Amino acid sequence: MTNAFNDLLALDVAALPRMSRHRWTTSSKRNPCPLCGRDSDDKCRRSADLISCYWGERFSPPAGLKLGQVLTVEGGPWAVVNLSGGFAGNSLILRPDSERKAFRPAEIQQQKRAAVVLAPVLRSLFIRLRSHVHACLAIAEFQHATAEQLCADRELLAATVHQLQQLRGPLVLARREDPAMGRLVQAVDHWLKLISYQARDLAAFDRWAL
Repeated sequence: MTNAFNDLLALDVAALPRMSRHRWTTSSKRNPCPLCGRDSDDKCRRSADLISCYWGERFSPPAGLKLGQVLTVEGGPWAVVNLSGGFAGNSLILRPDSERKAFRPAEIQQQKRAAVVLAPVLRSLFIRLRSHVHACLAIAEFQHATAEQLCADRELLAATVHQLQQLRGPLVLARREDPAMGRLVQAVDHWLKLISYQARDLAAFDRWAL
């Protein structure tokens, strides 16, 4: 497992170029959505130049909004630019009103060019990570492993989860311009679930073995 772990650490996923000019903040107890107040999950997102408000049952944008309508959010003007935005078409999208007027097609083309450049890099990293995911899923029963093997397994599981989490963000951004990236996001989510279960089982085994 040691070579696989060292190879995994060499992946510099965090250094990938960002397609968004601003860092995203997702809705949470500490950061409720400024439009609908969602604080129970992370389905709403915002940055300095965009708000994505999820159409949900408990939390939802105000009813009756129209394209181009300007709202006051946290003291500033925000314009409705999409009623069915987001990756699944179930979010209201707003942009600062002053920026919406100045938003140029050249900026859109720049985003698309960045996606074209980023896509093959992401696919390459995805393929490399896939081999480490397979190594994780091939880990033998914990009770038959030596202490050294358990240590290596623990490191590999933790590193793989970390790198998958790092890869997911750029994949989600690239999916805006390249829908094919959606399948990679689904695969990463599936792997994260499986390997997180393994890490949890190993932690439970460690407690039992004490």
